[in-house]
Amino acid sequence: MCSRQYVFAALALLACTFFYMGGMPGGFLLDDGINLEVLARVEGFSIPSFLDFFALQGVAGPTGRPVSLLSFYLQYKSWPDFPGHFKAVNLLIHLLCGVLVMRICYLILRRTSWCESAANMAIWVGSIWLLHPINVSTTLYVVQRMTGLASLFMLAGCVTYFSLRDDLALGHVRKACLKALLLLLPIQLLAVFSKESGAMLPIYLFAIEYTLYADSTGKWRTILRALLWIAVVALLLTLLRPLLNPSFINRDFTAWERLLTEPRVLCDYLQKIVLPRVGQFSLFYDDFSISRSLLSPWTTLPALIAIYGSLIACWLLRRRFPLFALGGLWFLLGHALESTSLNLELVFEHRNYVPMIGILLLLVSGISEINKNFRLIDLRKVVLPTYVTVLTLMLANETSLWKDAGKLQLSWAQRKPDSQRAQHAAAVVLINQGKIAEASAIVHAAALQDKNVAAWAFYVGLPCFDANISAPPLSDLVFRFKSTPYSLWVPNTIEQTTSWIIDKSCARSDPQYLITLIGALLDNPAYQGARADLLFNRARLFAFTKDTDASLKDLDDAYRLSNRVEYILIASSALIDAGDFPAAKHYLEMAHSAIASGDAQNYAFRKNLLSMEKKYNQAVAKQNKATL
Repeated sequence: MCSRQYVFAALALLACTFFYMGGMPGGFLLDDGINLEVLARVEGFSIPSFLDFFALQGVAGPTGRPVSLLSFYLQYKSWPDFPGHFKAVNLLIHLLCGVLVMRICYLILRRTSWCESAANMAIWVGSIWLLHPINVSTTLYVVQRMTGLASLFMLAGCVTYFSLRDDLALGHVRKACLKALLLLLPIQLLAVFSKESGAMLPIYLFAIEYTLYADSTGKWRTILRALLWIAVVALLLTLLRPLLNPSFINRDFTAWERLLTEPRVLCDYLQKIVLPRVGQFSLFYDDFSISRSLLSPWTTLPALIAIYGSLIACWLLRRRFPLFALGGLWFLLGHALESTSLNLELVFEHRNYVPMIGILLLLVSGISEINKNFRLIDLRKVVLPTYVTVLTLMLANETSLWKDAGKLQLSWAQRKPDSQRAQHAAAVVLINQGKIAEASAIVHAAALQDKNVAAWAFYVGLPCFDANISAPPLSDLVFRFKSTPYSLWVPNTIEQTTSWIIDKSCARSDPQYLITLIGALLDNPAYQGARADLLFNRARLFAFTKDTDASLKDLDDAYRLSNRVEYILIASSALIDAGDFPAAKHYLEMAHSAIASGDAQNYAFRKNLLSMEKKYNQAVAKQNKATL
């Protein structure tokens, strides 16, 4: 690369930094609190302190994501007052990823017929990627640092693989083996322990190996490909498992329905990547229709043919058109883990963070190919700058919204009128702003079209803020709650409404009303997977209404279902307050046994147990003193 190309790359990085800085002032959002709230308990840097933090927060995935959590832990002093500090680290990760995107595209293109213009084209791809508005949520949504870190390590792994491959071509076998063991393997581990999607690194390497190195020879090629095929088979087995038992207890779709739906999702992603529109980006996609069959909706079958037909075409043409095949395989295989059969949400824009590189590579190379036969003007000097300029303006628009978390969520509600989650988020913002009537109107409108009754559960808590608001007759809702399909949003809303009633000591909202609705959900077969959370919240309401026996029974049942020691600690506290010390002692002994069992999440409550024992001893001593 010449000095002029470095200047253009630097300008792209500076432009990216400038426009993202506009979104820094915005506060924390949605899952940020759930994933980071334990930072408030951190008192200083130490290994035991981090292990406590990890034990409590490392439940987001099978690995616990310790690398990502460590990065958050190191910023504990910035929680919760300085969200911009967290976003600045996310932006730094995004910029580093952008540099690696340029590097990877250069390494790819110089192995194709575009060798002479590889540097220029790589800078265009990297610039588009850096400034694309679809990546805003990955960068400015704090918890998506997990995606950013996993992507950073995967991209670093791809660069390492090219270097390893060059060493093998030159006969430097020992050097290549050292890179594999000392660089590639640790990078893979860092990627996986940042987020499970980091396990896709071998799949991207598989796409590189079978396109750019399709005609290579030698025994090391056989070994490399054998290792990569192991990763592919492991992925296929992972994706096959849900299809053997397709019912998800926490979703309103099955594994087969998700598999049918995702090709339509990928087509939606493609439109957002290639021809994005202003105002179409959001964190909420619960309004995306589920494919119940090949023709319901009718776009299911065409999308299925288009996506899987493209996958087959890329594989068959990988020797004749390696760059085309690599771009297609990079995108399609890159979505294999999160956009097929696993029990995950249907749509998230951040899933395109690495896969979209393949599409952008095809876009830039396609414009360059057309330019070969267009002699009037240099299309690359017209189309690409115009395209980047439009994306930059869209980026500026999106980041300007992120500087105010409240306005951002209200804008999402306007963009997504059929999204229950977007409407609920907007209602919470309005409640916090004291605009109760507007919030009530949004929730009521959502409730009238809500199939999973989450909005009604939300509505029950609104009298806490306005005595003129009244919930509908209980009998009208009980039947719906007993038969409603599962939605994760319902238990979450129940928890929020319960907290409103308890924390505000809300006399205007009837706790018994919500207790009855929770009972209806407990009778609903679709909500058996959420029983522990529902029982826990009903126990909180029983305690609030001074029904200690009912509260303890629900806490017992919740503990048996979940083995969460916090439930029995709450029960012991209630018994101490009630003066039932033998029962309280029994619960404290149960807590000791649960913590000693070695469960990491329970172990983090040992300090809470010590505090509860202190409370118990003080209460017993006070009683003994009173009887003397």
